Formats: sequence, C-alpha cells, structure tokens
Amino acid sequence: MKILKKTLRLNADPSKQYYPASGMEMYAETQNNATSLPDNLDWVTTQIPDIDYDKAVWDDGNYISHSASASTDFRYALVGHKFVCDVSDIMKLPNIISKVIIRWDGYVEDGTGKLMLKTPTGWTTLISTLPTSDGSGWEVELTRSVVVRTFVDKKLIFGILCYNMAYGGTFYAKLHTDAVQVEVEYRVSDLLNSPIINPTLVR
Repeated sequence: MKILKKTLRLNADPSKQYYPASGMEMYAETQNNATSLPDNLDWVTTQIPDIDYDKAVWDDGNYISHSASASTDFRYALVGHKFVCDVSDIMKLPNIISKVIIRWDGYVEDGTGKLMLKTPTGWTTLISTLPTSDGSGWEVELTRSVVVRTFVDKKLIFGILCYNMAYGGTFYAKLHTDAVQVEVEYRVSDLLNSPIINPTLVR
C-alpha cells in the first residue's frame, strides 16, 4: 500500500512554479459593532482579490491583514479569515486519507483569535487562543489523524475568527495571515485489486 502526500497552498497565478501544489481559496470578512459573537465562519463569504493570494504563500512577513472596530458597549469587532481546500481529487477510491496537517503562520494584533474547523455537523474550535506575535516558523501546526468528520462535500474548510468586545471605549480586532498550508496524507489501497471488491477483475 503506497503512502502519498498532497500539499495545498494559496496561489492564484498559474504561471508560478508552485501552482500545481495549490488548490486553496481564501475568504475574508469584517464586521464593526456586531451585535453578537458568531460560533461559525459561514458569514465570511468574500474571496480575497487574486493579487493578494501570493502574500500568504510563504513565511516572509508579507501579510494579508484585516481590522474591525466596536465602540458601543457589548458590541463586537469581528474579523474572519476562511480557507477552503478542494480535495475531491483525493477523496475517491482507491485512496484512503489517513492524516491532515493544517499549518498557519500569522498573529492576532488586537483581540482574541481562534482556529475553527467546519465539520458535517457544524463548526468546532480546534485552538481557542492564537499567538499575538509572529515568531519563527508556523504559529499553528495541527495534525488530525481521525479524518472522518474533517471534510464537508469533499472540502476541508477552516479559518480564524478574531474578535474583541467593546466596553467603555473603542476596541479593535486585527488579524494578520502570513502563510497557510495544508498537507493531506493518503494511502492507495490494494483492495480494488481484489476480485471480491472489484468483480471486473474476475475473468
């Protein structure tokens, strides 16, 4: 049984040498003075411009940044960065996905940031507090070896929710994404070579 890997990155330019390893879309949204704190990233629906995609390919200090504010007590400043990875080319027989590694480099300048994943039953928080400075290497490197509830419609959908609640002044939420990468490890099963599983092999 062969073990293979596919790496997905942000990149909108087919002329770049790393384009074959792309396959990820990024969406970003902000809300000022939001009345409630969302428990999902479904409200993040605006895809970033093509020109911004290459900013988040490498860990180079070239950020995709967004900010929001809230000045009314108990209202929220919200920033969402969402990533959608199409893995439909992998999620088919005879492939068996065994592991997914999510890597994110960036930081939360103001507010609190958390990493969220969309599952078939809704959104779940994987990391509740993200770093407030950009150190060396990946700020997030998360491995999921149980992948049954990791994908929705053959897509891996995850993101960062950055938020801050106003009280007695103006408060800000500021989120910076430097680089994103997803590594999918999968095995090519030999089961389809069995006449029991694949009757077309029976002569």
